[in-house]
Order: sequence, then structure tokens, then C-alpha cells
Amino acid sequence: MIVLVAAANCSFSQTSASSAKTVVGHRSSDATVQYVSKQFGFRFSLPAGWRGFTIVMDQWDGGVEKGPCLSIRHPQWTEESPRQDIPIFIFTHRQWKLVNDGSISVSAAPYGPSKIGRNRRYVFALPPRYSTNEDEGYVEVGEIMRRKPLHAF
Repeated sequence: MIVLVAAANCSFSQTSASSAKTVVGHRSSDATVQYVSKQFGFRFSLPAGWRGFTIVMDQWDGGVEKGPCLSIRHPQWTEESPRQDIPIFIFTHRQWKLVNDGSISVSAAPYGPSKIGRNRRYVFALPPRYSTNEDEGYVEVGEIMRRKPLHAF
């Protein structure tokens, strides 16, 4: 068996604000804001303080395999004062199997991404070491993730 190793090619908090896309597929209430991705089949619940968030699309890179990486960016993020993004690697089921059996690696970390949801077409995962513990908001992002905010459909 050949194991391909490549560093994740999805830079979260360092991605330029100019590449951010304004989100139009969201719902909100007084207490929460939801990002809805019809393309990938999931919704993601955020606290009301994230109202006005943006979505930054990039790509994870596992050598011969590549796929989308979607980052949810706090509305107060700026290049001068970046905040912790919420990155989501999106894998097909075939790609996820390759990651799980060690055939491909999407990070230099000694462990792989952690699954946070799945639907018929995709598996959603947090990249290893996504939180730098340096950018403002990393504690809040940890609290958001403990609530299991991703709901696949």
C-alpha cells in the first residue's frame, strides 16, 4: 500500500477577506443564525453574534485527492485582527474511507480530521489542529463545536 501525505492546503484565519463570499443562504432568529448549504446538504447553527458571517471557500489537498473546505468566518474578522474561523472539510464517502484507512493524509498532524456529520453524499469533518489558540474567538468556537451545530440533510 502506498500512503500519500500532503499538508492541508486550506488556510483558515489567514485567508484574505477579499476571497470571502457573503452568505445569502441563512436563516436567523433572535438567539441563533443558521448557515444553510443546499449544495452540500447541511445547516450549521451559530450564536446571534455571528449574524453577518461570511463563507470562505478553499480546498483541502491530500495529494491525488482534493476537495472543498468551507470556513465560516465571524463578521468582526479583519486582516489586522483575525478571529478564529470554523473550518469544515467536505469529503465524498470514498475520500473519507481513504482518509480513515491512512491511504491519504490531509494534514501534517499525527492524526486525521474528526467527523462532525454526514449525509448520503458527503462526510463533514473538522481538520486536525484547526484552532490555533492564538486568534481571538477560539474559545467561543470551541463552545460552538461542543453544541454539535452541524445538521446534515
